[in-house]
Amino acid sequence: MDAQNDIVDFDLDTKIDPWDDALLKVMEQLDEDDIKDITLLLRNEVDVDEEKFLEFLDFQKLLIALEEKHDNSTISLWLEKALDRLNLHEVTTGTKLSDIIMEYRTRLNNHLQSMDVLRNETFLGRTDDLKSVKEGLENVQMKGVYICGMGGMGKTSLARQVCSLLVSDWKIVNINLRDKFDLASVLCEIVSKNGEVVGQSPEKQVLELLESIKDDTIWFLDDADAILQDKESNKEMLNFLERVMCKMEEINEQSKVKLLLTTRQKLSKKDLNLKEVELGPMSEADAMDLLKQNMETMHIEEKDCRDIVNGCGCSPLAITVIASKIERENINPRHIVLQLRLDEKDVTETLRVKKCLQQTICTLQSDLQEMLVCMSVFQTSPISFHDACSILYSKRQKSRKTSKDTHQRQPEDKLKELNRYHLIEIDTEEKRINVSLHPLVYKYLLEWNPQTFKVSLDEAYKSFAVKMESIINKIGKYLSMDCFKGLRKIEEYKTHITKYYYHMYKDSRILPSYKVERVSSKDVLQKFRIRELTDILFSNDRKRASFQSEARRAQSENNMVMFLFWMVEVADVYVAQDRPEFALDCLKTLEDKYPYFRNFETQVMYTRLVHVLFHMVKGQSLARLEIPRLEDSYKHLDLAKSFCNGFQPREDYRHLFSKITKEIGDLCYKKKDLDGAEEYYMEAERMLLQPTYLDNPQLPSQDDNGKPIDYHLDKPIFLNCRALINFQKGLIASTGEERKRLFDLAVTTYSEGMSLDIELKLDQRDGFAQKLKNRADVYIQMGLLTEALRDAEEAMDMRREILRPPHSFMTQSVFQVAKLYDLIGDTKLREEGHEYAMRYWLTSKCYFDELVKHHFKMGSISKQNILYPDIKEEHLKLLRKRNDMKELKTTEKFYKDFENGKYDKEADRGRHILVNQTMPPSEFLEECFKKGLTFMQAPEPMEGVEGQDPGDLGLGPERRHSSDGSEEENFETTDVTDSTLQGFLQQFASPLVQQSSQPPQVSSENIMKQPRKKKKN
Repeated sequence: MDAQNDIVDFDLDTKIDPWDDALLKVMEQLDEDDIKDITLLLRNEVDVDEEKFLEFLDFQKLLIALEEKHDNSTISLWLEKALDRLNLHEVTTGTKLSDIIMEYRTRLNNHLQSMDVLRNETFLGRTDDLKSVKEGLENVQMKGVYICGMGGMGKTSLARQVCSLLVSDWKIVNINLRDKFDLASVLCEIVSKNGEVVGQSPEKQVLELLESIKDDTIWFLDDADAILQDKESNKEMLNFLERVMCKMEEINEQSKVKLLLTTRQKLSKKDLNLKEVELGPMSEADAMDLLKQNMETMHIEEKDCRDIVNGCGCSPLAITVIASKIERENINPRHIVLQLRLDEKDVTETLRVKKCLQQTICTLQSDLQEMLVCMSVFQTSPISFHDACSILYSKRQKSRKTSKDTHQRQPEDKLKELNRYHLIEIDTEEKRINVSLHPLVYKYLLEWNPQTFKVSLDEAYKSFAVKMESIINKIGKYLSMDCFKGLRKIEEYKTHITKYYYHMYKDSRILPSYKVERVSSKDVLQKFRIRELTDILFSNDRKRASFQSEARRAQSENNMVMFLFWMVEVADVYVAQDRPEFALDCLKTLEDKYPYFRNFETQVMYTRLVHVLFHMVKGQSLARLEIPRLEDSYKHLDLAKSFCNGFQPREDYRHLFSKITKEIGDLCYKKKDLDGAEEYYMEAERMLLQPTYLDNPQLPSQDDNGKPIDYHLDKPIFLNCRALINFQKGLIASTGEERKRLFDLAVTTYSEGMSLDIELKLDQRDGFAQKLKNRADVYIQMGLLTEALRDAEEAMDMRREILRPPHSFMTQSVFQVAKLYDLIGDTKLREEGHEYAMRYWLTSKCYFDELVKHHFKMGSISKQNILYPDIKEEHLKLLRKRNDMKELKTTEKFYKDFENGKYDKEADRGRHILVNQTMPPSEFLEECFKKGLTFMQAPEPMEGVEGQDPGDLGLGPERRHSSDGSEEENFETTDVTDSTLQGFLQQFASPLVQQSSQPPQVSSENIMKQPRKKKKN
């Protein structure tokens, strides 16, 4: 074709493509060497390997390879840069060949701008969506594509990007339907963009235009939300589109028009032959790239970047606005993160998504608005479609439907309708349908806060609390029968469970009332399961505050039994915090007010389970005193076990049987009765792992698949007990061979317990640190000091993070590490000389200094503690070995003053650190009693056994607290008020610390600040 005799333009029917014209002019000026040079410059874009390189020395083959992957705009940019770099010119005129391509690019951009589809050179992500829209328009079987999604997701940007890619082959007619609220205005807009035909109705003109158009054309109907929001105009618009589709079918292959529609809602008609492309949030990676791309002059930390894009709901519009705000106003990105997290007012206004959300939500019918507001109960966390429907369909809504409107829509229909408007997201994950609010919609609802639906929202919150209690009780049963299933359920519902406990802690008005006529052991058992789950999720401080809050609520609602239950659980938390004296103080106050607790009889006065828990906690507290009262402890534990015998069915309470039996085994262990302890431990383990053991000890326990049940969250505790017994038997073994066998068996059992901890995700608790510490004791006896130091330091570092000082477990670990450095120093003295030994002794001295300055003075242990004489003896022995007489004299004076009570007040203040955040138990109870308890009259002693429903029962995990063979839950967490602050069950691993040839140089000033060494799982 002669380019000089034909018209070159984008808009004429008979034309030469300007791209072909520009390429023809360039090709005429290139020789083989020039083509080779251009190919070398473009080989990265065309992805040419060495073997096929010669094939692309033909310029046309090179262009074909490029056009298979890229559009003309991109190719022309690369070609312009290549020609400019080679500095090639026309032979006759001297014009630079790059200027020819640059002129084409200018004309192309002007053409795209005239159609309002100018290509976005910085467009990021959406690769699959881009491909899907393009394929839908090019598919001859489809009549077009419609892109739907929530406001701010980039629907228009995606559509324009597609149009810019197809502009060389298609004519783009941009028809903006914003603020077009009726069909007549829509039709007039279409006609005016395509050339008006006078004397005919607008719809008839549109239908005739479909026949008259001869070139491939895309009608880009942008932002059709205005006409689709109203019910009547929506129906008219969809009927019109249906008539357009019928006309296209009549024309068949002659039809050259494809529709490209953008709207926030899904089209209700499914037979329009339009491909649906639903646009959700960007992927996190693409969203982070978009934020960084728009912040070229500022550096942003990876964590802040991730928090910002998640706070923006991965909305392209919101991310672009935030990036512009940070750049323009030079704002610290961390401040933006905090603003998004705290749900401050007008966040959606700042992100420029408020208007589009407001337009969509305000046009909804009132029942849909009510449902959307009630969805804020779940925040932005996914919840199963079934659970959402059961929670949102409250008793009030049921009665309203029955009495007033028999045609009211069901919750399922409402949720599906809200999903059609893209206000909520419905996803299918592993055969489970989840529903959730988009983060930006949730933020808007917090800002909107309509009072019209306040009653409905309160109903939804109360229904949510009831549902969560039911789920928590099921989880308790799963944890008892199939712990892995229980852990999966915790992971599935963790955000909503955390929200429930937040209300227990901060705002209990939505929780089920305690105003009931009678409280049975089954009712208390359900609360006990709720209490047990806190061992997995929360710190002891958070638990104690929550339990005291529930005790206040039970007292205010005149429920004596629940008040007693929660106060006993407060005492149990003090036992976990190594403060048995506080626990006994709490229990004594209850005994003074309710003297029946002092009777060592099995007659039930306050509900059987409350009696069991009271005597079990008191027995634990007495056994954990610095001067243990073992005989008194046994009496209370034996009484608790006697109360347990009245439960039916017994298997539902086997966890309590197991726990009490294990506590009695601990008493035997402390009395050095190893055979008795071993017998009790084995019986407790069988009770726990075999549901039928209590009724038939000979019958093996099996799960639903016939496999023996040998997993429980408390199984690592019994492995620890088993290893302790083997270790103690090894210490008194008569032969060296038997001693070695028992020590090896103890090490193996400890290792098995720690492996199980990791498998059950319990390796961030003190039970794991206790096994490390105990295994280090075995290594010391075996002479493996390097291995012992590795375990001891890891246990100490863990406890620095998870135990709040003062705590005797922390003291035990620091003393163990100090003693190990002392022992290694003795070994170095014999092997390498005094200089090397002094290095280890210095490190040991620093740890002893920590014990003196922090642990003794803060009240971790007293002079009555069984560990105190050993610490004193080893410390003074070390100073004598170092020949540090001045330090020895000072230290001896300290121990003398300590024993004479000089630091008692300071230690007492240290012990009360644990109760500074909340009221001490005695003060709390005094406050309750001063108000005047108006509890319901105590029930008469109940004869016989209480019946239980076996279908609803089961027990969750219970962390033990003893220093010898027990676990303590101290997994610290942060209070959470928004789902974006997720992370309660995330587990972190840490590798064992390798012992170097030189000891670390530490000082008593910074020794408390040493970070924990992380381990790999």
